[in-house]
Formats: sequence, C-alpha cells, structure tokens
Amino acid sequence: MVKLPSSEKAYLALFAFVVVLRILLFFVPVEYPLPNQEQLVAIPRIIVIFAIGFVGLRLAPKAGFAEIYNATISNKQRFLLPSVIGLGFGVLSVIFDVLQPLNADLQIKLPESLLVYPIGGILEEIIFRLLLTTSLVWLISTVIFKGKWQDQVFWLIALAVGFLYTFLQIGQYATFTGSPVVPLVALRFIAIVGVYFVVAAYLFRKYGFLAAVSMRLADYLIYHILWGGLFLN
Repeated sequence: MVKLPSSEKAYLALFAFVVVLRILLFFVPVEYPLPNQEQLVAIPRIIVIFAIGFVGLRLAPKAGFAEIYNATISNKQRFLLPSVIGLGFGVLSVIFDVLQPLNADLQIKLPESLLVYPIGGILEEIIFRLLLTTSLVWLISTVIFKGKWQDQVFWLIALAVGFLYTFLQIGQYATFTGSPVVPLVALRFIAIVGVYFVVAAYLFRKYGFLAAVSMRLADYLIYHILWGGLFLN
C-alpha cells in the first residue's frame, strides 16, 4: 500500500472539503448574480484545478515555499495567525463598503454563500498562489538564475501577481456594474486586493499553502458571507 506524504494527504483533505461543499450545493438553489458565475464552481473545473495544483504542490519546496503541511510549522502559524489577518482584511473591506458602497446585487445570499465562496476562494488560491506564483518563482529563480536571487524573485512575482489580480478585479467590477471607477473605489481595490495578495503570498511562502487558504476563508467569512450574504441582502 502506497503511503502518501503528509503534504499530499493535506491537499487531498482540502479537495475532499471542497467536494463536500459542492455536493451540498446540489441541495441548495443558488441565485448567481453574475453571468457565468455558476461555472466557477462547476465539478469539471474543480477536478481540473486541483489536478494541476499538484504541479505547484511538488514545485513549492524547490521554489523556497514551505510545504502545505510541515511538522515544524505550528497550527497557530498555519491557521490562527492567517485567519486573524484575514478577518482584519474582511473588516477593512466592510469599512470601505460603508464609505463607498459597491453593488450589493453582486453578493450571493446566505446560506448559499457559505458554500459558494469557500469553493471559489480555494480554487483561486490554487490558481494564483499554488500554481502561478510557485511556478513563476521556480522557473525564474531555479531554472533561469540557477538558484540565485530566490527571495528577490519571489517578491517581484508576488507584487506582479497581486496587482495583476487587482486590475482584473477592477475591470470586472467596471464591466458588470457599468459604474465608473472613482478614486475611492480604485484605492479600495489596491489596498484590499493588491496588498491582500502580497500578504497572502508571504504567508504561503513562510507557513505553507494552508496559511493562504485560512486567510482567504476568514476574509470571505466577514465580507462575503456575513456582510454581503446577510446584512446587504
């Protein structure tokens, strides 16, 4: 019988968690506010993203990232600290929403939000963190620079990916709402999304992929699930 490494067991456990949430969605009718949003939690997409995520899982230690489950990293570092930071970003998002409300119709209502947002958040973490960031750091620092300047390459990629995602989010907001991107909205996206992505990348590198996931889920709990799913709807 093949004995899986702890990191692969943790990754498969995360996959099982997402599968359970997706199965529950069969019994909960969801009103998706955005076009094609339902495709974000489609079963084939979940399977494909988790499958290609194994590439990042294997490359992470070679690129200087902590493994997804490292015995030398405490659960406080892996779960508690990132969750507290994520809660802080969630509260900050709510404050920005009070000062400059975005379109409340874009939020999914409770109880559906309890299922949809964790699935979508974890899948995005795999794409942007475990696959894109890890692969680029490995390719540039290990393959091109032969192991040199790994930390410098990481920060460059973390900033680039963070602000790429920020501008994608700004573009998506402008497209679906038809609203102009006023300075406060632009500042919100840069402060919340851009800075968030860089902080999460650091936690991923230092404490492993589950730290980034913990931060994302805590942030979504405050902003999307409680604020957006309960108070705005």
